[in-house]
Amino acid sequence: MKKQFTISFYLGSLLVVSVSPAADLKQSKFTQVVNDVRIVSAADNFEKPAVVNAIFNVPDLVRTGVASRAELVAEDNTITRVGANTIFSFDPANRTIDLQQGSLLFHSPKGKGGGTIRTGSATASVLGTTIMVATTSDGGFKVLVLEGHAAIKFLNGLQESLGPGQMTFVLHDGRPAAVINIRLGDLTSNSKLVQGFTSPLPSMPLIQQQIADQNELIRTGLAQDTGLLVGDVATPTTVQVVDVNTIKDNQSSDEPPANQPTGGGTPPPTAVVLNSSTLPSQYIFNSSQTFGSFTFPAPGFLAPSNLPNITISSPTIDLSSYNSATSFGFLVPNGTLATNNSVTFTGLSSTAALDLFAQQFSFASGSTVEADVGLFNLEPQTATTLTNVTILDKFQNSTQEQSYGEVNITSPSTLSLVGSTVQGSFVLLDGVTGVSITKGSAVTASFGNVSVIDGGGINISGSAIKATQGLLFGDSNSGDVSLSATGAAVNIGSGTTISAPSLVSIISDTGVSIAGASTITSGGFLDILASTTPSDSISVTGNPTLTSGPSSNLILQASASLTVNGATINTDPTFGQVFMDATAASGLITVKNASISANNLTLNSGDGILMDGTGGTLTLAGTGASPQVNLTAAGGSGGSLTVNNADFTSFSTVNMAAHTINLTGVAFSSNLANPVNLKSFLGLANFGSSTPGYVNFVANNTWGGASITANSLPGAYNIHISTSGF
Repeated sequence: MKKQFTISFYLGSLLVVSVSPAADLKQSKFTQVVNDVRIVSAADNFEKPAVVNAIFNVPDLVRTGVASRAELVAEDNTITRVGANTIFSFDPANRTIDLQQGSLLFHSPKGKGGGTIRTGSATASVLGTTIMVATTSDGGFKVLVLEGHAAIKFLNGLQESLGPGQMTFVLHDGRPAAVINIRLGDLTSNSKLVQGFTSPLPSMPLIQQQIADQNELIRTGLAQDTGLLVGDVATPTTVQVVDVNTIKDNQSSDEPPANQPTGGGTPPPTAVVLNSSTLPSQYIFNSSQTFGSFTFPAPGFLAPSNLPNITISSPTIDLSSYNSATSFGFLVPNGTLATNNSVTFTGLSSTAALDLFAQQFSFASGSTVEADVGLFNLEPQTATTLTNVTILDKFQNSTQEQSYGEVNITSPSTLSLVGSTVQGSFVLLDGVTGVSITKGSAVTASFGNVSVIDGGGINISGSAIKATQGLLFGDSNSGDVSLSATGAAVNIGSGTTISAPSLVSIISDTGVSIAGASTITSGGFLDILASTTPSDSISVTGNPTLTSGPSSNLILQASASLTVNGATINTDPTFGQVFMDATAASGLITVKNASISANNLTLNSGDGILMDGTGGTLTLAGTGASPQVNLTAAGGSGGSLTVNNADFTSFSTVNMAAHTINLTGVAFSSNLANPVNLKSFLGLANFGSSTPGYVNFVANNTWGGASITANSLPGAYNIHISTSGF
């Protein structure tokens, strides 16, 4: 028989676990709470201590402190144990356990449905087993089986099966690494996730049998204990290992490491820890550094390969020694840049650029990361969520068209702000596969523009996006907010405010949805555009308020459909114009229960228009001198324009054109100087019903309160009916 080799295992943190429909994770009970364990309300971030027998409900969050841990049990007896310094929540939408940081042990009873470990790179299916999991600093993760089996399915289609006492890495790019045998006895005897709870794991007899079997293999010489620890770095063909006799203790956690082997020893350090404002000189680079498509000029600070992470504990990082440099790179290309508290980078020139480049960021909740420089770049290389943190560049741009005081946050994957603040003179947020801004986040450009761009959709709810002034001090007439999405829609949810002293533009090549009690206010033009492809649509529903600025227009332009239901739309009362377009040949415009105020209201549709106040309120206010309404449905033989329960008496001129026009409960001004021009395919009036090709006065239409009849047309009421040429 081939001799096996066993080495010990070191757990890191961060994982997403999804469970099968057999397990109800919407509610679990705390069965043990050790030291500092808190429940954080998802609604208002209010924290309260967790207690035994308390029910944990989604979408709240669990946070544990130093030397703390907790056990939760679901109704099907699925056990989830979380260790110290952990942030943990359930997500019922896709039935996941989200472990933002910390360690996890997951036990699913046999026959209860098992579960699936999922990250952005790979998926591991688990059935009737007990496992430990942890992510690595480069964005991958590692999984170890204590008993039972795990099947790992990689993105490239490969599959790997793990048995008891085996572990492997799932690399950050989704590729597999080698399978390694682990000394289970050492691991389980020192792990707080196994031994640190009052009640033993139900699967402990099975784990002990696996330990006994492994010990027998070692005793008989069929396996060998190497005395090595698995590190945090792997490739498809290699795994980092460390000799336990040469490493030093660099652990800050109060909880003993889960992998401490028999005979002593602790895991190797994995991070450069900055406890003072002065940077260690041995990590300063003096020649340019290139990582993928990124090249950073000298000088800068680089995490070495054997310490791939950087943890900042000092409240300041003094960069005054590099004041003459045009840029400074703070580089963590293979790991995590973490902070234990607020930190301010000081000493660089006000025109310099500071780059924070890392696989991922882990900023302390409630902290501020600040750099008062010309350009403050944050460049995570994996999907990134900033939760309850502030990113700040307080330098104020005082020179026109100079990019001073900018904050740029860019990710090649998704970028999410949750209850976080980003502020600079200019702000750019770029998530290549999506941007999410939620739960009270605030994005502010104090002296320029806010730009949010992505390649996979923009989702904003309960947050504020604003530019406060233009490029010069005292310039309150410029400064834009731009949201631009490709490949997916822009979705703006309830509780959102978007404002700018100049232009607000919302653009998508897929669609735009504005819903609920949201407010969008522009000091200039307000442009909402979704007309790149024939299927693009715009929906403005609930009770949002859209406002454009003085002498400026408000434009809603879609291709397939444009729906306005329950919204308030305001423009400059003297010159403001509202344009609604559905440009595709099959384009439809629907306006219901809305309030619209404009000097000029124009709706152009490729096929049909419905303006309907039935069952609600449709308020149309013509303002300024000679206000007009222009409604055109150019849909050939199928194009129709239907207006129900609408009051046009405040408009001087009303123009309608479509193949077929249907009017019910429509009121026109009694002023003979105010013409009503109605054009249909046949150019003829019809009363009491709807007939294709006609202008149909179906019922209850009035001129100055008097009923419109066949005998009163055309001259008596200044209503002119003609052919449109359709």
